[in-house]
Formats: sequence, C-alpha cells, structure tokens
Amino acid sequence: MKNPMFRWGFVMAGLILFFAIRIFPGRPEEKPDAGKNLTRAHRICDALTPEEQIGQLFFLAFAGKEPTPLAEKWVTQWNLGGVAFFGSNATDEKSLKELISWYKNTALRKETPHEQRIPLFMATDHEPGSFMAIRLGRTFPNNYDQLQKIASAERGRYVARISGEMAEDLRKWGFNANFYPVLDLYYPPDIKTGRRPVGHRVFSGNPREAGELGSLAVREMQNRGVLATIKHFPGHGDTTLDSHYTLPVIKKPWKDLWEQDITPFKEAIKEKPAFLMTAHILYPELDQEYPATMSAHFLQNIIRRKLDFKGIIITDDLMMGAMIKNYDLREVAYLSIKNGMDMLLITRRKKEAATPEDIHAYLTALYHQDLDFKKRVVDSCSRILWTKMNHGIY
Repeated sequence: MKNPMFRWGFVMAGLILFFAIRIFPGRPEEKPDAGKNLTRAHRICDALTPEEQIGQLFFLAFAGKEPTPLAEKWVTQWNLGGVAFFGSNATDEKSLKELISWYKNTALRKETPHEQRIPLFMATDHEPGSFMAIRLGRTFPNNYDQLQKIASAERGRYVARISGEMAEDLRKWGFNANFYPVLDLYYPPDIKTGRRPVGHRVFSGNPREAGELGSLAVREMQNRGVLATIKHFPGHGDTTLDSHYTLPVIKKPWKDLWEQDITPFKEAIKEKPAFLMTAHILYPELDQEYPATMSAHFLQNIIRRKLDFKGIIITDDLMMGAMIKNYDLREVAYLSIKNGMDMLLITRRKKEAATPEDIHAYLTALYHQDLDFKKRVVDSCSRILWTKMNHGIY
C-alpha cells in the first residue's frame, strides 16, 4: 500500500504548480513557438548574404505614390527590413493601398528560396494631432491638449479608443506597424523661449499616468495587429531644443532620469511593444561622448539589461539635424549597430549627408573587417526576423 503522506505531498505539489502557473504566467516571448522561431530566425539569417543581413537593419522611406527602381533594388537585392510611409505616399486611399501591396508582393516574389522571402515592416507616424503623417482616415486633436480637457478617470478609455481606431485604419490600408506612442513627459514651457518641442504630443507630465496611458496605446494597437513603437527613449520632454534641427543636451542626473523620464518606458515595456525608438539627445551625466542613439550605455546597459527589453531598438530618423549637423551618418550607423542598435530609420535624403546606399556599402565593408560588428549584425538580423515571426508577419 502506498504511503498516504506521499500521496498527500504529490497532491500539494500539483496544487502549488497549478497556482504558480495562474499567478506567474509565462511571458509571450516564452510561448512554445517562440523558441522554434528563434532557432528558425538564426538559421534563415545565416543563409542570407552580408548585404541582405545588413539590409534587414534598414527602415527606409521612398517619396511618391509610385514604386521606384531604387525601392525595388532595396527590396529584391538587399532584403530591406521595413518601409516607412508619409504624406507624399498617400494622396488617396486607393493609391496608398496599391503602393503598399506592391511592396508586399515584391518582397515575396524575389528569386530566392521560399523561406528567404522575408515580409517587410510597413509603418508610418500615425499619432493624434499635427504629427499624423497620413490623413486619409480618422484624425484626433493633439494628445496633451485633448487629455487635459478630459477627467483623469476617463483618459484611459479615450486613449484606448483612439489607439484602436488608428490601428483599424492602418490595418485597412495594409500597415503592420506604427511609430507610436510618444512616452516623453510633459514639461511646462520654458520661461525664456516658451518652447517644449514635443509637449503637444505627449500623454502627461505625471510619469505613472504617462506610463499607464502609453501601455494602453501599445496594448490596443498590438491587439489589432499593428506593432507599437515606444519613443523617444530615454525622454525628449525636458528640453527647449528640437532634435529635428539640432542636438539637444539634457544635463540630468541618473536618479532623476530613471525616476521621471524613464518611468513611462518601464511601464509600457510590460506590454511588450515590438519597437523602442531612441532619442538623438546627449545626456552627459551618463555618456559624455555619444547621444542615446549611439550609446552602448543606453542601448546595452539600460535598455537590454536593466529594462530587459526584448524587442527591436530603432533609431529616430537619421536625417534629422541632430545627426547630420554633427556626425557622418556612415559612422553613426556603424557605431549605433555595434553598440546595440537593431534598425536604422532613414525617411529622407539630403545633399549634405550620406545616402542609405552609401551607408549600406560602408557597413558591408566593415562587416568583413570587424568581427564584433558582424556578430552584432547577425544578432539584430535574427531579432528582426524573430519579431516578424512572433507577430505573424513572417
């Protein structure tokens, strides 16, 4: 006869396991398919040429509502990772849908083995207010101004509703990603200049509220099949300068940055957004040499290790003044990737800056010379493929 104490212990162990699973559910990236996807992502990345691996790390925009030979080259020869769309691509719904369909079909028609026909991320800046790049669907007032008119208890419901409606429009047109939500904090206008460049785009000046509302936006969009981007890490709110035109410097100690500006990101990361976008801002108290875009301290020590972010880290547009007025974009791209960046966003072309093709050629040459850089390219390429698989894009 079996020992009754043994049977009782077995039952108790089972109950403990049951409640542990209920209370501490596994993270989405730990679901059974995730491990298989990671193995598959590494295998496919290894089968790509260096030019194609590096191509996956680019997120580019091409002006106009018609496909171009250059766009086709990027998609078919260099395995472009993502395409960003803006106003010039969207004069009407019909042409926008046709253009997006062309990109999707071209990526899948390549003369390569079936498994290496990798779908594209298709994204835009679709956020309430003046920064909404495509105005063919529902539009909404600037976030901060509108939220101040709503009782605090109703703000979550409002953010959830508009985030869902924006995602529905994006899906209808063919998008699978969005450069939203903005998690920078609101700071009162500067006394001298009256400026705060991102103030109208944010949710709140309260770190917890900004995090809660940003988390809702991430959840609502991703539940509707549109991948979210939390930006601009670690915070663009507390400056009077606009990184579109110049390089801001924020002299804030780590404790304040961590407890204030980074708090919304800490909260939103719990919803597992697909992307995190960095700011072109120098924070000399943490890195005296490089802005967050290029900083190993921010990219590796804080984002990867301290915040345990598993998704794709992407730059803000490299053609912004903060970058092109202070750095060679080829070197920016190299250092960013080597120090932990995954994707390079380039939405424009300017005479005074290297072209995406120049940057691609530069990185390809370094891939063959710098083993550490090569390892980082392979790591980012695999993470990009893994993200596309986990979210049903690939």
